[in-house]
Amino acid sequence: MKDKQQEYTIVIIEDDRSTVLFYEKSLKRTIDDLKIYSFTEVSKDLFTTVTENHINLFIVDIHLGKHNGIDLATDLQLSNPDSTFLFISGYKYSSDDFAYFDGKCIYDFMKKPVTSDELTIRVKALINISKSFNKFLGYIKAMQDECIDLKMDALREKYFAMVKQDRAMIKGLMSKLEIK
Repeated sequence: MKDKQQEYTIVIIEDDRSTVLFYEKSLKRTIDDLKIYSFTEVSKDLFTTVTENHINLFIVDIHLGKHNGIDLATDLQLSNPDSTFLFISGYKYSSDDFAYFDGKCIYDFMKKPVTSDELTIRVKALINISKSFNKFLGYIKAMQDECIDLKMDALREKYFAMVKQDRAMIKGLMSKLEIK
């Protein structure tokens, strides 16, 4: 049985079914522990899958009939902010076309036609980069949590010190009232 933590989830969004099958076969043959969801159109099923699962990598054709894959990716990133994107198109694009993603996620672009070897190399590289990056983010989160814990301990100590002061003050006032 596969360990769910080791499984890498990919969503392929490509309007040509034969290209989808080519991508699936190429990736499954060369990369272990993949779970692949494929869509040939932008549909409710796509968004349901994306919101109900953690997606590690999106492989997105930029020209999806009446939809633009870059615009679609911005929507997909909302429910999977730490996902990686591989954009694929037969058209020429510049880095400016992907400026929205700079600093927000890991992404790459490939121009069609795509060979099996090229696809596999790019996907493996993106998997390794995103795993390293997520590990790094995990370290940062652990450090943040440790800092928060330290700050919470300090705040807790201050609070109890104030409570002790208040109790002492109340006790002092009560003793003055008892004297009279």
